[in-house]
Amino acid sequence: MTSELTFFYTPTSCSLASHIALEEAGAVFDPHRVRLHTPEGVDDYRRINPGGTVPALSIGGVIIPENVAILTWVARAFPDAKLMPDDPVESA
Repeated sequence: MTSELTFFYTPTSCSLASHIALEEAGAVFDPHRVRLHTPEGVDDYRRINPGGTVPALSIGGVIIPENVAILTWVARAFPDAKLMPDDPVESA
């Protein structure tokens, strides 16, 4: 199944938090493992995310890098999952 969401991750990295949030929210996404341990893997991935950091989330071709941005997007895109409180103080 092809999804509008593609999640780029590397095992044993901070991308685990965003991966869990996507699963908890019930998002349909295509996981894509990034192999940053080879020069070819890094070069290929930099075409997707020029910063070269994982995780990254592609939403219809728009790339959102960094955990905080991805976690915020997931919480707002899937409000029924209640991953983030509505109150800003409670969110903090």
